[in-house]
Amino acid sequence: MGHGSKVNYLQPQKLKVWLGTAGELCVSPDGEKTYQHVKIFRTRPISAPNKYLSFRVGHTQTEQEELGVLIDLKPLPAVTQALIENELDKRYFIHQILSIQSIKEEWGVLSWKVNTDKGYKEFSLSNRDQPQIIPIKERGRLITDANGNRYVIPDLKLLDSRSRLEFLRHSNC
Repeated sequence: MGHGSKVNYLQPQKLKVWLGTAGELCVSPDGEKTYQHVKIFRTRPISAPNKYLSFRVGHTQTEQEELGVLIDLKPLPAVTQALIENELDKRYFIHQILSIQSIKEEWGVLSWKVNTDKGYKEFSLSNRDQPQIIPIKERGRLITDANGNRYVIPDLKLLDSRSRLEFLRHSNC
C-alpha cells in the first residue's frame, strides 16, 4: 500500500485463516479470494501485540502488499486465534536484555554480548544508517539485530549502571 492509501480493515466474521499443505499460512480476507504464504506483522509489537495486525503477501519486503489490518484477535474463533498467535510467536520471538556485558564497535559493526531472560546471547548491529534501536514507551528500547532477531530493554533505568553506561556510550538514543 502506498503512502496515503486507505487502510483496508479485515472483518473478523469474514476472515478465514488456515495452514496449507506445505505448512504455509493461507488467508481468505473476504471468504472469496485466497492468498498463500501470508505474513502477519504486529504494527504495535510492545504496546498492543494482539491488535492492529497487518496481513501481507509477497516474498520480499519491497514486493509486499498489505491485504489488510485486523484490529483485534479477540473476535476470531479460538482455533484461528491460536494459529495466528503461533505465527506471530515465530516472527516475534523477543529476548529481554537483563544486563550488557560489552558492546564493541569494529568497521561500523556493533557486537553485543548480553544476558537475557533466555540466557547469554551475542549479536551484531550492522548498518548504522538504518534505525535498529527504536525508543519504546518512556525509557525502553527495541533492538533488531543484523539477522532480524529482536531484543527489548523495557526500561533503561532497570539496567545496572555499568550496562546502562555501555548502552548509552554506543547507541544514539
